[in-house]
Amino acid sequence: MPEATICEVCALDCPCDDVYLTVFSVHVCPDCRYGNPAYKLLTKDVAKKTYLLTDSTMETLPCLRKPNPKHEAFAPLRLYLQKTCEAMAIRQHGSLENVAVEKKKRECAKYEKAVARTKSQVSRL
Repeated sequence: MPEATICEVCALDCPCDDVYLTVFSVHVCPDCRYGNPAYKLLTKDVAKKTYLLTDSTMETLPCLRKPNPKHEAFAPLRLYLQKTCEAMAIRQHGSLENVAVEKKKRECAKYEKAVARTKSQVSRL
């Protein structure tokens, strides 16, 4: 039976989600867990791409490990709390706006590299 504590979102004294409490140390009721996007679970790949986090940074964040749905012999699926990923991105980059700026810079650099590669291939012909 889930432990009854005060939910950090709605401030009601109701049973908290056991998984979120043990893995992420977050007191949140099931209603708030599903209704609030901050408590959404993200895969490692999505978290890294969205918040520009590195593998070493991801290792420091708490994660929920589940068997890989594609094949049981594959590495376990790691799920991260969106709230903790956002906090780490803000700590690393200063703000979420800086993350967006860095994403745009990387996208432009990738585009320019592709253009240069295409130009060099065309000049060889």
